[in-house]
Amino acid sequence: QFFLQCQGPVISYYNYIMNVLDGDDQILDPGETAEIYLIYENSGNGYSYSLFSSLFSFDSYASISGTDMIPQIAPGTTVQTILPFTVQIDAACPIEYNLQLDIFAYDILGNALTEGFTIPIGFWEETFETGEEIWIHESLEENYLDEWHLTDYRNYTSNGFFSMKCGGAGAQPYSNNNLAALYMSSFDTGDGQHVTFYHWLNTGILPNNQAWDGGIIEISDNGTDFVQLEPIGGYPCTLLNLPGLPFPGGTGVFAGDIQWEQVELDLTPYSGNIQLRFVFGSSPGLTTGEGWYIDDVHIVNYQTAVEDQLIPVYNYLYKNYPNPFNPETEISYTLAEPGDTYLIIYNLKGQKVRSLVHQKNQAAGKHSLIWDGNDNRGLPVPSGIYFYSLQTQNFHQTRKMILIK
Repeated sequence: QFFLQCQGPVISYYNYIMNVLDGDDQILDPGETAEIYLIYENSGNGYSYSLFSSLFSFDSYASISGTDMIPQIAPGTTVQTILPFTVQIDAACPIEYNLQLDIFAYDILGNALTEGFTIPIGFWEETFETGEEIWIHESLEENYLDEWHLTDYRNYTSNGFFSMKCGGAGAQPYSNNNLAALYMSSFDTGDGQHVTFYHWLNTGILPNNQAWDGGIIEISDNGTDFVQLEPIGGYPCTLLNLPGLPFPGGTGVFAGDIQWEQVELDLTPYSGNIQLRFVFGSSPGLTTGEGWYIDDVHIVNYQTAVEDQLIPVYNYLYKNYPNPFNPETEISYTLAEPGDTYLIIYNLKGQKVRSLVHQKNQAAGKHSLIWDGNDNRGLPVPSGIYFYSLQTQNFHQTRKMILIK
């Protein structure tokens, strides 16, 4: 009797790096070209030799060229391709579009890999599902705490797990004497660029919407000092004028109880290279709460229409919230131009359950409505998986939602 121990590589796709060659930012827009480098991981106990890679897409909006060969990948390491793949996006590609790319790779030992991933066209989004990655955080003053960390206790991303939190582990409250910043990487902004994010917050608050703890957004424009940035709609609370508080009295802050609400930031007044940071502060000794969660940070370009009304340049069907839900959920969508609009809910069998929108010449812009879990007859539908589908003359998108009773 004897034992034979074999050593071999286990190669998997890990991530990608994209360098946009055109335009004034690192958002890959229709009509632009990018270089993509693939990153592989070897989780086995043996070397992989001569890993050949090809990248392709069945999507007519993309043209891809290039091949690569990595000489070797050692056990327990990640390695990126040496040569880039060139991806050219057709000018007719819609904005807010997820482009499917596929990998085929093999090495001389006979190990083969096929895997797909998507790249965003016309937008950039961070959901924290792959970790903190390029985000950094720090205490802004000596003797103050930094409690920002990656957490799986709360999450907004549909079918996701993670968000960033300033506070204790899990549901544990944040500490006193926090003054901590979570930094986005700097980026070049163009005309009409907006940033949106979702946040969940729990802090103490007085009946008159005055607070002693809270969060703010700050911006640095072309390397200048960070200053507070006012979100569209403003901050809901103001800070008390007491000694030792994290911000000056009267500062607008996010505070109180916020249940996964979207915030929008208008970057139109800014140009060049900018950086944003989320700053959370707490008092030296007053009551604390669960903390501040950030998720689904999104950068997108808008265009300005007549009468200074901001109109999105894309059609888009948003993720419903909450999901799973009981008994109702909110569904939102944007229309780039007016037109006949249909929003229909189907069950798993493809049967029409509810017609939520059937409107001629609906106006461009963002629209939101609530589905109460009832069918067209007003009767409650059973628990299960449902699909909601948005259709216009030039656009069709479907998403999944789950009703749990």
